[in-house]
Amino acid sequence: EPQIMFFADENGDDYPIICTNIAIWPKAFTSAQALELGSVTTPIAADVNTLVGVNKICDPTADLYMYGWTIVDGNDWQASDRTDWHWPMTNNCYFVPGRTPHAEINQTLSLDLLATDIDNGTIAANVSGYIATGNDGDTGRIIVEYLDSSNAILAATDSGQVSEPGIYNWMHYWPYSSNYIIPAGTRSVKYRLVANRAAGSYCDAFFDNLSWEFKKVVPGNSVPSIPVIAGPASVTYGANGAYSIVSTDPETHNVSYQIDWGNEFSEWSAWQSSGTNFNISHAWPILGAYSVRVRARDINGALSEWSESFDVTVTGQPAGVFKSQPFLQNVEKNAITIVWETDRMVNPSINWGLDTSYGNTASGICSKAGRTNYSTIAYVCKVRITGLEPQTTYHFIANNGSTVSADATFKTAPNDDTPFTFGVWSDSQQVVKRLNNTTEYPACSTAIFTDMASTVDIAVSTGDVVDTSSYNLYAKAFRPYVANILGTSKPFAVAFGNHDETITSMIHKFVQNSGMRNFSFNYGNAHFTCVIHSENVKAELPSDGHIDSLPLQWIEQDLASPEAQNATWRFLFVHVPPYCERWFDGSANMQTHLVPLLNQYNVQVCFSGHTHEYQRGMLNGTFYVITGVCSYLDIAESITEDWPFMTVGGAQNIPGIPETGGLIHGWTEVAIDGTQMVFKQHAYNLTGTYFGVIDNITFALSDFNTDKYINSLDLHSLADSWLTEGQYSKFDLIDRNEKSINMKDFAEFAAYWFFDEEF
Repeated sequence: EPQIMFFADENGDDYPIICTNIAIWPKAFTSAQALELGSVTTPIAADVNTLVGVNKICDPTADLYMYGWTIVDGNDWQASDRTDWHWPMTNNCYFVPGRTPHAEINQTLSLDLLATDIDNGTIAANVSGYIATGNDGDTGRIIVEYLDSSNAILAATDSGQVSEPGIYNWMHYWPYSSNYIIPAGTRSVKYRLVANRAAGSYCDAFFDNLSWEFKKVVPGNSVPSIPVIAGPASVTYGANGAYSIVSTDPETHNVSYQIDWGNEFSEWSAWQSSGTNFNISHAWPILGAYSVRVRARDINGALSEWSESFDVTVTGQPAGVFKSQPFLQNVEKNAITIVWETDRMVNPSINWGLDTSYGNTASGICSKAGRTNYSTIAYVCKVRITGLEPQTTYHFIANNGSTVSADATFKTAPNDDTPFTFGVWSDSQQVVKRLNNTTEYPACSTAIFTDMASTVDIAVSTGDVVDTSSYNLYAKAFRPYVANILGTSKPFAVAFGNHDETITSMIHKFVQNSGMRNFSFNYGNAHFTCVIHSENVKAELPSDGHIDSLPLQWIEQDLASPEAQNATWRFLFVHVPPYCERWFDGSANMQTHLVPLLNQYNVQVCFSGHTHEYQRGMLNGTFYVITGVCSYLDIAESITEDWPFMTVGGAQNIPGIPETGGLIHGWTEVAIDGTQMVFKQHAYNLTGTYFGVIDNITFALSDFNTDKYINSLDLHSLADSWLTEGQYSKFDLIDRNEKSINMKDFAEFAAYWFFDEEF
């Protein structure tokens, strides 16, 4: 086979594996040589000089979505490719701290292998990184600490607080002295990213292209000369440019070269004779201008500086194949993101305007999303369009390199006083089936997402939009229905579930939420809070077997924010339900820690999935809705609890449906008009024919005591709170940003005085 499988599992688990060492030799070992390797507790011997100039930081450009980084402070760190926040300096991603006032992530790098050389004073550190911030006083900072075997700090280098505005160009590059000798006794180095928010809702510091490497400074050994590169300054797309590189070592030691091709860094080359040309070719994946540079090291660990940039222009435009149709993501009043899958690296762009004459162009980024199989790479294109007007319909075409899509439209988010409708679905990780591992019914999946697309303005999933991290289930269950049917006409977001994880799963590369982990957004007069499954945070809560932890600090921070509390409606989306009646009885962890926050901050609906059934009930003013009915159903699972407030589905049969409880495929429609919500659960037969509405609620916020009627009892509650309620009372119906109950709220209540619709 053309690949090596280092780790394999017999039952399909796919979780991160921490590997301390892998070494490969291009020969077979004798028994004696194998024994010399030692045991798993003995480090594999390595030539220190071969590690000179190698960046020891894991995921230095955020392309693996924070792989290898530890969150020390703050719980909203993200590895982002959002071009409206910042254009990536290298590759496609960068680190941002989110909304937390103070935040830090770091990595601790072991230097045990260098102990002898460090103590001899022959190891020098090279440290660098890009930092940029906005113009409101937010700061970013890189601190590098050198630690002894007891983790005591022997020395530190510090970029200082960087506060410089940057929009599309990085404003600050921090290279520390390349001759900094690491203190004797150092056994590890801690590389820290620290950010502070001075103003606004988010800290707009950015970090990218981070590096910690070393070189040897040995008395009597000179540094190789700065290399010279020669070759064509212009290359056609798809063709290799042939280049020669040469450096001379004063002691005529052999040298090795590393090349920054402008789009990627090469590995260090094999050793070459000093003063002789090293020939190499390179092909750039997309057109553009690239700055190429090179450096050299010798066999004793001396490292040259980088050469001057050699500029190369790549001409021609590849013709990308649309593997998916362009679909809509992350909509706001003045912006939206267009995403599609393609078969190769391209320069993606969108032509957009109020009609088919377009007139405007926005450029985006194209990145590797993963592999379709062992030999073929999947690519994703993302283009962010800004400068739009609220609740306005625009036309657009997507340019997949030189391939152009058909005309399509999108509509921006509405103003706060505009009625809107949103859809909710969950657990669409497989094509619709009656039971797991049985016959597929694609007509039912098609009907669900076709009807949702024609009905709603926006949609949200509570997760499990794929069954595994592999390409197969993405291409079979997500792309044909969610992306190509729903997403081509309406924007959607995903609060990722357990099957969508880990964070490096391919689906995270295709879905462009408003944040990489937990995120929130406002649409109309509503606030949407989305929590990723199994989020791990500082002070992790005990597990109850269904969810590992909850980002409680982030959730409370979000629900307490003006964006949430000034909204009329607050909806929370989390994959695992707090309460459930089939398969399991809900998350005790959430019942203990999340539910009080929902009550405190007046969240009207908590949407979940995980259990493949429809269930719904109300407790203390919050509806709890499980809508995990978009793939197979949990017919084989039994009732585990009868929560008295869960009145629809679960332990309660819904009249007319073929199975017990709420076991029927479908999706949830929620229509918002001011302070009124109309809620419908649509159901479908396996063949795709429409079964009907199996649950229908009309609910007004004026029903303060939630007794299904608006009457004098609610008036009494409103009057009683006139002077006693604090800010953001649930009785504050109109102009919540005024933070008070007044005659506007009484007028809104009066409009519902004779409202008597039961829910």
